[in-house]
Amino acid sequence: LPVLVIQSRTAAKKSAGHTKNRQHHNRRRKGKGYGPRRTEGERVTPGTMLLKQKKTEVKYHPGL
Repeated sequence: LPVLVIQSRTAAKKSAGHTKNRQHHNRRRKGKGYGPRRTEGERVTPGTMLLKQKKTEVKYHPGL
């Protein structure tokens, strides 16, 4: 009896397009609006936001 052997290989790596960090997934989203809210020399009242930043630690020191 002749024996028929068929070999098959599977992909060793994922195909293109299956990456988690796509480059343009954020295209339609608006920016977060970080940055200064008031400029130098502008009058402000107490409690006015001067700068919007991402982290909780203060990296902005007025007067320096």
